[in-house]
Amino acid sequence: AFLLPYANDTLLAYRYQLDRWLRWCADRAIEPLEARRTDVETYIKYLHEEVGHKISSVHAALVPVRGFYRYAFNEEIISRDPAAMARRPRLTRGVTDTIGLDRDQMRAILDAASERSGRDQAVAYLLTCMALRSSEACSIQVESYQQAVRGHRVLCFTGKGSVPARMPIPVPVLRALDAAADGRTHGQ
Repeated sequence: AFLLPYANDTLLAYRYQLDRWLRWCADRAIEPLEARRTDVETYIKYLHEEVGHKISSVHAALVPVRGFYRYAFNEEIISRDPAAMARRPRLTRGVTDTIGLDRDQMRAILDAASERSGRDQAVAYLLTCMALRSSEACSIQVESYQQAVRGHRVLCFTGKGSVPARMPIPVPVLRALDAAADGRTHGQ
């Protein structure tokens, strides 16, 4: 029931992380609905120290676990939430000088992709020039960029959260997409 509101990639990620937690509990003979805060903290330590996850990955792994227990508590399935006060490793987000790719890095990615195939080049252009997510770029069909709005070709796709999106296509990206399509009128 906890996973019902989620769909697509979020559902897959949450299901994976929750299954991972439940397998970890089963391996240690811990009944998940009877878990204690120390169990959750031991799991956190396991992910960070034994599995070798970075702190940000540990935090991501705990999101569905914490949500599961918050749901169970709110639905009065459990009397206390063992994950609510579990101490997590401190996640620091310091100042970084990384803003994005510089011109040379971007050119290197586009050149490397063009040496591989037209499809790789099209994906590289979608990622670098249009800042699409990888799942968005991989979902693009030839039909996705055939529409014109006010004289400009636009890319129509489904964005994060299954939200329909439409973006104008810069000329270099359009050339890469057309080259990858190689005369086809439909398909990937």
